[in-house]
Amino acid sequence: MKGERIYLRNLTLDDAEALFAIASHPDVGIHAGWKPHASIEESKEVLEKILINENNFGIFLQDDDTLIGCLGIQPDPLRTAPMKNLGYWIGKDYWGNGYVPEAARLVLDRLFLEDKEPYVSINHFVENTRSRRVIEKLGFKKEGTLVHAYKDANGTVHDLVMYVLSLKDYEEDR
Repeated sequence: MKGERIYLRNLTLDDAEALFAIASHPDVGIHAGWKPHASIEESKEVLEKILINENNFGIFLQDDDTLIGCLGIQPDPLRTAPMKNLGYWIGKDYWGNGYVPEAARLVLDRLFLEDKEPYVSINHFVENTRSRRVIEKLGFKKEGTLVHAYKDANGTVHDLVMYVLSLKDYEEDR
């Protein structure tokens, strides 16, 4: 999938060094619930166990093929009806440049316009205001806040703000 400034592709083990370069920063994973990667070996392990599959994508700059973040689609474990959940993170050096909304729109186009998913959910830790702004830009509607909903890798418990976007709303907002 290709946008104006970025493209998405599935990750491979060859991306371990580039993943480590952005996932080792202490300010990145904390907003998604995981600890900074401590080594390239750990990044390889994360690729093998979590990221290498058809539903996870690296976000790459078109200009120089730099890996700047990741975006994934998973079944939403908090829903009783089947619904896709969109998650993402981006390297700190790339915050505030609009790359995540651009990447998310590529995936939302696929989910809504090709796959005809009726709904897509997304969430963020209540304190993650940057993520809130991304989600609002994308047109998601706030459903509410789950109190003490997620324990991160450091043992900190977070409230999760929940959002949903419908196919109908997505098509109307285009």
